[in-house]
Amino acid sequence: MLRSMNSAISGLKNHQVFMDVIGNNIANVNTTGFKASRTTFSTMLSQTLRGAVSPTVGRGGTNAIQIGLGSAVAGVDLVNTQGAFTTTSKLTDLAIQGDGFFLMTDGIRKFYTRDGAFDLSADASLISPSTGLRVMGWNAVTDAQGNTSINNAQAPLPITIPIGQSVTARPTHTVSFNGNLNGAPTDTIGSAPVESTVTDGTIGFNIASTDTLTFTYKGQVFTTAALAAATKDTTTLAAVAADLQTKMNNALAAAGITDTITVTALNTPSALGEGIFSFQAPGELKFGNLVSSNTALNAALKGRSSKGLESMATTMTVYDSLGNGHDVTVRFDKVQKDETGAAVTDTWKWAVVGLDPGTTIDNTGTNGAGYGYLKFDSDGKLVQVYTLAPTGTPPARVLSSSAAVTFNYTNGAANGQTVRLDFSQITQLQDGDTAAAAINDGFATGTLLSFVVGQDGVITGSYSNGVSQVLGQIALATFPNVGGLLQVSQNLFTESANSGIPNIGAPGTSSRGTINAGQLESSNVDLAQQFTDMIRAERGFQANSRIVTTSDEMLQDLVNLKR
Repeated sequence: MLRSMNSAISGLKNHQVFMDVIGNNIANVNTTGFKASRTTFSTMLSQTLRGAVSPTVGRGGTNAIQIGLGSAVAGVDLVNTQGAFTTTSKLTDLAIQGDGFFLMTDGIRKFYTRDGAFDLSADASLISPSTGLRVMGWNAVTDAQGNTSINNAQAPLPITIPIGQSVTARPTHTVSFNGNLNGAPTDTIGSAPVESTVTDGTIGFNIASTDTLTFTYKGQVFTTAALAAATKDTTTLAAVAADLQTKMNNALAAAGITDTITVTALNTPSALGEGIFSFQAPGELKFGNLVSSNTALNAALKGRSSKGLESMATTMTVYDSLGNGHDVTVRFDKVQKDETGAAVTDTWKWAVVGLDPGTTIDNTGTNGAGYGYLKFDSDGKLVQVYTLAPTGTPPARVLSSSAAVTFNYTNGAANGQTVRLDFSQITQLQDGDTAAAAINDGFATGTLLSFVVGQDGVITGSYSNGVSQVLGQIALATFPNVGGLLQVSQNLFTESANSGIPNIGAPGTSSRGTINAGQLESSNVDLAQQFTDMIRAERGFQANSRIVTTSDEMLQDLVNLKR
């Protein structure tokens, strides 16, 4: 009877522990990042009244007779399941999706927590405002060119986010372009049928030795020399086209223009006595309402025009050493000849055609005089980039992975600033002209206004000058045995002999979870489960108390035997 009473007493104690755990879980139902605990029980040692006997030849074996001596608390374990997320939209509130803990420090010791309710302190440190502990990670480092990066191979340190801190200007070193240069063929214009003066002619018109042709090319008006006389009886359409081509190109050459206009005769078998010509030019060619001495050609070409070869312009900003921005216009023109006059295909000339006042191209530099060529293959991929050197006839080519222009200024900024133009992402497809400057590594002076935290824990700052820079990265720690961590106050954990060594690294790597900014992880306490466990604890406690009461009554009856 005393044995049963002692067993019941152990049951009472253990169910009281069970109730204590439930009470703590329910008390922390709204604690950020809290992980519920569960109680497990085990049997205590049993008293053996008779040992087990093995079977013999004539008789089977017998089992041992044992009486248990009560129960014990086997353990109180953390239930490390994911808690739900609560959206706060606060920049410094962070939640972990998956495994891992934030690293916190008081300058001496390290702590671990799932509670990401952080804020910025007066010294720009990212902290837990309830404890004052600093959040650990890696602050960005800046190289000689002003580029920031993260080295998370180093030991983590307290993170700082200096809101309001100014960033010094950085001169532009590289401007990267993307987009497309239209790969459509050269625009061609054609004449209307030139009517024959007689019905049986093979040319369709007569040209006198005094006839000329007037046209506009790239905005400039030209008039050819007298055309070769042609009659329906003695001249073919091809001969007329060849003469037109020669006389038009001679007119351009006289004005110092080396472009070539190609004229082709097109026969129309269904209309004998008519002639149709096509004109192909690398620049804008117009005939419009211009008056020519040859009235037949003038009437056939009236109102005809073509843009010529594709061309476009885009503007980029170049920042000098003082942080001043200078607008620079870059023009792309599809060409049929390079700087040597050799015929080329799928080639574009790039050139700086517009500069802010006080900005000049350094023609004495070694990188180029502000123009060059881009060569594409048949798939529209860029295969060659070169810049023209400032001297030489023709200028020497400077081949590289990117073009280069050197600038001088009159505003006191450092002269001889070489800017590389990265055209590697430009394509030549029949998709319109969309080439534009996309990335500029220079910027003016600015002030840190805000920041965001990515899923990889990288903190990116936004400055008043429109620049975004990496400021740091938050570290996460995982453990071989999370259940082995020791709980301390204020949602913190510390290492124990059975937790294992923390594996510290960037979020999203190895088995570490990712970061959800603007959210907090709620407690994972399941109230329905806790209330169910409360009933179990209550019933278990009641049942054990009945054992004590019944054992007491049996003892009382034993005492009463003497009376």
